[in-house]
Amino acid sequence: MVGYSSSTGKYQATLSILGKLIFLGEYKSYKEAKMAEEAATHQTDDYIRTHLNRICVNS
Repeated sequence: MVGYSSSTGKYQATLSILGKLIFLGEYKSYKEAKMAEEAATHQTDDYIRTHLNRICVNS
């Protein structure tokens, strides 16, 4: 999720995983924040997929 902070004048990116918000950082532009969010989402998806595959193989 990307939002604008009027107090800092920057965009903030967060990632929601299992009901928890993880702060990814503050960015000067919306585009930078959105790219950080997408990269984190992709990495998280790969991480979860890898671990689920390990669980299924070991069952």
